[in-house]
Amino acid sequence: MRSLPLVVLLLWLIGNAGLSAQDTKLYFGDTARVSLVQDLTSFDEALKQAKQTGKPIFFNCYASWTRPCVGMDQYVFSNPDFAHYLNQNFVCLRINMQTDEGKALAERYGVKSYACYLVLDAEGEVIHRINRGHALPEFKDWVARALSPKTSLKGTRAIYATGQYSKEDLYNIVVAAQLAKDQDMYNKAAAEYIKDMPMVEFTKQKNWVFTSLFKSRDSEFYHYLMTHKADFLKELEPLTVTDKFESFLTPRLMSYACGDKPYDAADVQKIREEIQTFGMPDTCATMILCQIADYRGQEKYVALVNYLDAYGRYLDKYYSVRANIELTFNFLNLKPEEKKLLATYLTAAAERERGRRVGESLRSLVAGMGAEGNGIEFFGGSFAEALAQAKGEGKNVFLDCYTSWCGPCRVMATKVFTRADVGEYFNKHFVCIKIDMEQGEGPALAKQYEVKAYPTMLFLNPEGQVLNTVRGSRSAEMLIEEAQKAK
Repeated sequence: MRSLPLVVLLLWLIGNAGLSAQDTKLYFGDTARVSLVQDLTSFDEALKQAKQTGKPIFFNCYASWTRPCVGMDQYVFSNPDFAHYLNQNFVCLRINMQTDEGKALAERYGVKSYACYLVLDAEGEVIHRINRGHALPEFKDWVARALSPKTSLKGTRAIYATGQYSKEDLYNIVVAAQLAKDQDMYNKAAAEYIKDMPMVEFTKQKNWVFTSLFKSRDSEFYHYLMTHKADFLKELEPLTVTDKFESFLTPRLMSYACGDKPYDAADVQKIREEIQTFGMPDTCATMILCQIADYRGQEKYVALVNYLDAYGRYLDKYYSVRANIELTFNFLNLKPEEKKLLATYLTAAAERERGRRVGESLRSLVAGMGAEGNGIEFFGGSFAEALAQAKGEGKNVFLDCYTSWCGPCRVMATKVFTRADVGEYFNKHFVCIKIDMEQGEGPALAKQYEVKAYPTMLFLNPEGQVLNTVRGSRSAEMLIEEAQKAK
């Protein structure tokens, strides 16, 4: 069973309120079972038994609300052979990290994400750490490393600190650091290990652990992977290789698909050509993201919604990717029929994500859309044209200074600007315009008006002189009060 790519693990932490059998199958297997591990539920009792038996403690830091923890129960700890291995070699401890005891232990051991597994000695000191879930048989191999000071986290750290170690020692140091997500030790030891290593060595399964050092499409490894796919497939599973390939492309494509990065048609086309050269199917996640990026960048919103309706399911092996793209669909200047279509689509998306926090967010987005066109109507031209429009209509100007990465800006856009009462007041008294302060004429305007925090909302007269400035998000009622001051 393959491991999950980094981008998937990051997205996995978003909206883990619910877990279905279909969801867990995507990550761990085809048949759900119950954990067979003989777990204690008291930390003190585990320490006591560890002292009596001389066994280390295998500590399952459990959180019922996370998919990895539940999936590990159903598909790993339910395995009879592996459960027997744990019961024979360890004092097994499982604590709900949401309890008072669990929270105290999480703080003590720096447990901040789940799944997380610790191996402790009888004094409660960490011998080994595994900061992720995984399938068998690899997970058993990871746990077994705790039983030798040559391969455990504690042992390899001690060896590394001496500065005297063999090539084999250095390899074990890298593996232990990666399992523990000790990024500093991993980066240093891995860079030392692969120094002067020929690219062909990365095609070996043993050396795949080092490929996480490479994240850029400009890296030598990416180009080697592109041209030597067949060599990697001799020892590695196809999904391992293709997931790695897609991991190089996904961050940029997600930026385009979510509107966080200005659309670059040539770049998207180049990525599409690389996907085709690598021999990926048209329904692979990155190819789907390419098309989403194109439709969004070209502002073909009807085509975008129809495409996602037809092909969005191909993103579902990556948890919440589709929903997190949909959450950014707070488009400006939609025609009434387009807004209605989008609202209908997002309502269906919210139903699809029912029981998850992301589903609630989608429902909030729909509720705040003003599908009947009652929210603020933003001007689609330049800032100078907005001033001229205001002068001609005898109005002032409302300028929303935002950035694509600003969370409060999106809250204002989806939950405040779309309110009917806000739209009624602002559309009557202002020509309203939104400008990204990092794109186009935004940087010059940010300098001109000394905009240094986001969101910043400016109320201006038709000559561009400031009547009122609002920094930070506001409720609908408070924003209308601020607007009333700008006369």
